[in-house]
Amino acid sequence: MQHKGRTFKSKGPKEKYSNSPSARDPGTVPAALEVMVDSLPAVVFETNDKGLISYANKTGLEMFGYTEQGLIQEKSLFDLLVHGDRRRAREKFIKCRKARGVTAKEYMAQRKDGSMFPICIHSQPWFSRGQFAGIRGVIVDLSRQKRSSYVTACDRLTGLSNRTFFEDEMDRLENGHEDPVGIIVCDLDGLKLVNDVFGHATGDEYLKRASEVLRRNTRGRDFVARVGGDEFCIILSRVDQAVIMKVVNRIQEAVFVHNSNDGFMIPLYMSIGWAIRQKNHTLQDSLREADKNMYKEKAGNRRKVQKLIYGKLLENMEAKDFIREGHAERVAEIVLKLAGTMKYPESQIEDLKMFVKYHDLGKVGIADEILFKPGPLSEEEFGEVKRHSEIGYRIALFFSELNNIADWILKHHESWNGKGYPLGIQGEDIPLECRILSIADAYDTMTSLRPYRNPLSPSEAIKELKRLAGERFDPELVDKFMEVNQSPSSQ
Repeated sequence: MQHKGRTFKSKGPKEKYSNSPSARDPGTVPAALEVMVDSLPAVVFETNDKGLISYANKTGLEMFGYTEQGLIQEKSLFDLLVHGDRRRAREKFIKCRKARGVTAKEYMAQRKDGSMFPICIHSQPWFSRGQFAGIRGVIVDLSRQKRSSYVTACDRLTGLSNRTFFEDEMDRLENGHEDPVGIIVCDLDGLKLVNDVFGHATGDEYLKRASEVLRRNTRGRDFVARVGGDEFCIILSRVDQAVIMKVVNRIQEAVFVHNSNDGFMIPLYMSIGWAIRQKNHTLQDSLREADKNMYKEKAGNRRKVQKLIYGKLLENMEAKDFIREGHAERVAEIVLKLAGTMKYPESQIEDLKMFVKYHDLGKVGIADEILFKPGPLSEEEFGEVKRHSEIGYRIALFFSELNNIADWILKHHESWNGKGYPLGIQGEDIPLECRILSIADAYDTMTSLRPYRNPLSPSEAIKELKRLAGERFDPELVDKFMEVNQSPSSQ
């Protein structure tokens, strides 16, 4: 078929259709109308009997972000919608076979780049030799209009249906025409930690990743909704236990694969419960049963999930804190020597060791391009790095193993003269553990290779410590450091 000099190849034989004033090949536009059709602010389209797009005007390509080769005969009308709307659109498509005149329905569409916007599809069926051959119509972008009624039924962040639409679907299925109906409830563990520690923007990304796992691992006709901050529900019609278990297992396997291949700072973990409506039970009864089963799994796996998240955080910290080069071991040796000169309580030695190991845990929340930047940091970049003390503090509060050292993690970059961060406290208001660590950490950092500079010699590093004594470092502790690190090169 020809359109402004472009050829769209049809996969089937050209046929005449009967609901047009002049018979011509499906999908073609008379030459005299080509310019006008392309200039319209709406999408003009045609599909075959399976919903595959056989024609779209220039506006359609631009609106959805596709090339001709990427859209025509490659995408169905349903592919242009968010996952939660595809089932509804397919049902409408089937009903359209018997429709007379133009019908209109609102949906949430999705561009090639993943961005979403509300649309209204005006369509009517077309026939070839008396048989339904597809639909033709117009798609109108509603994003510039006043609030669309459908927008209120879609979760804008994930593109899934929201709780309102979920409850409507529950009401629709209550009559039993599509029994047996199953319900899966998924609770996303770890979202509170992500939001509290890394911020809601990162939490939003966490939710999008979880949504994509659900979207890709449920059946096309399943209804997937985000019904709460970290809770998702899936409705499956005409299923038995074997089918619903297959879907649950697929989701669990996909989460495992995601965590194995994805570099996100916090692994996904979902507690999952399910139920199938029993005779004489309502769907609300089944939802409560699925929710109860989900919480049983959540309670049983709480410790396992914490260990999973804890392990991932430590793995990321090690990758970002030069631990593989022996930094932590060297600093620990210096810290324990200093602590030994002042009869540090034996009962707190284990906490001190933990503090040395995990003081920079908050670096998991700082971008690699800043941490490993080969040149000097800008003021804005350094401000971002300074956040790691507070991030580490919030992580430590989340895990019982680290509660005792949370306050030390928060204050380990405070300076003796009060010009440190994040609180600006000074002198002996800074915990002793933080004052000891700051000297040991600074010495090892200065004498080790870093992406942004070459190492100093031990004597040069000690001179720098002495210069900053009383300014950045506790002067008495610097003297003690000198005592335990006497060498000819340091005199």
